[in-house]
Amino acid sequence: MKKVFSLFLVAMLALGLTGCNKDQGGNAGDTEEKVKVAVIVPQKRGDLGFTDSIYAGVEEVKANLGEDVEITFTECAGDSSKFESTIYDTCDQEPDLIITPAGSGFADLIATKAAHDYEDINFVLVDASAAYTGITTDNVAAISYKQNEATFLTGALSALLSETGTIGYVAGMQNAVINDFTVGYIQGAQHINPDIKVLISYVGDFADSAKAKELATTQIGLGADVVAQVAGTAGLGVLDAAKEQSVWAIGVDADQSKAYASSNPEMSARIASSAMKNGAKLLVTIVERFTGEDDLPWGGIESQGLIEGAVEIAPMVDGVPADIQAQVQDLQAKVISGEVKVESAFDITDDAFNAYVESCQ
Repeated sequence: MKKVFSLFLVAMLALGLTGCNKDQGGNAGDTEEKVKVAVIVPQKRGDLGFTDSIYAGVEEVKANLGEDVEITFTECAGDSSKFESTIYDTCDQEPDLIITPAGSGFADLIATKAAHDYEDINFVLVDASAAYTGITTDNVAAISYKQNEATFLTGALSALLSETGTIGYVAGMQNAVINDFTVGYIQGAQHINPDIKVLISYVGDFADSAKAKELATTQIGLGADVVAQVAGTAGLGVLDAAKEQSVWAIGVDADQSKAYASSNPEMSARIASSAMKNGAKLLVTIVERFTGEDDLPWGGIESQGLIEGAVEIAPMVDGVPADIQAQVQDLQAKVISGEVKVESAFDITDDAFNAYVESCQ
């Protein structure tokens, strides 16, 4: 489906009536209607990670593209009973473009339902599984992150920082995207230390920070001196456990050390780095591509990683020794150049994924 371009010439009404449209700052007889973009997220702000990053992108669009784009942001606060009604209520507002994360079941709600019911609306799914097969119409495009490349680097960093040879990893739950994080993390750690032990725990959701903290505390008690989290808002409990137990933490989705720099400097100093997804940058890029000349992958999926700047490892904090920082940066250059290959959970079988997990137990 071709994009809907919202540039119209508004004629003055006959019979002597003056224009009824709001003045957009142009000539008295002309107006440019803004492209309407709606962003919907399943969770709520405050995760200091992906949701907050997406919201930062919305604010950037308002600041830099506001003359041409009208953008709204709706959060469902994790209430799955409202996911479908929120999407359909938004569709009823007739935006030109709806952008949503693909997780929490949003991919199917968009690709197999709303996109078929609202053929004149364009939809973009972000953070999709590269193996997702639900897109069957050309008014849906998906962007997949190569998050395995980012966690390859944080896994390597964790192994370099560990003095015990045991590191921890707390995830929200198993799904295709989270498994891709996991495979990258294990590979990176084993690249540095083939005998590394990785303790892996699942919260069961992305909201229960108390349970995540309990799991991380247990891992630390079992010898983990670095704990990584891939658990959304729940993962903040992992960071808290690391601070309390004076071990290293690894954040996710955004630079979580920077996020705590003012409000909790002690926490900030314990977060060695984060496996970042540049949600803000990606959202702005999607809007620019939709309103400009660079087309989006309608009817398919586009994957972006370190080379595109879609993922990266956050700047390491001052407490990380300079030689370790240099080793991680060198490893990043080798991944970008292709000298080091990072395998993806999207490309392997469930048995192969389980073998990765078993290899570090």
